[in-house]
Amino acid sequence: TTPRRTSCRPPSPTAPRTEGSAKCKERLPVEDLYFQSCVFDLLSSGDINFTMAAYCAFEDVKMLHSNSKRYHIQ
Repeated sequence: TTPRRTSCRPPSPTAPRTEGSAKCKERLPVEDLYFQSCVFDLLSSGDINFTMAAYCAFEDVKMLHSNSKRYHIQ
């Protein structure tokens, strides 16, 4: 049999959502779409890099959106 790659293995089913939420909250303090996506991706993949990816996507939207104040992107 082929050995499993441990770096891509999702967390155990008993890993609480609060751990994922706490990790995502370090970069995304508001529980919005980006925060929820971060938590989902982190818990489903176990890859901590999703926290930075969600943060960078949010920062891009803040910088590039033509009317960020109207949509409360802050």
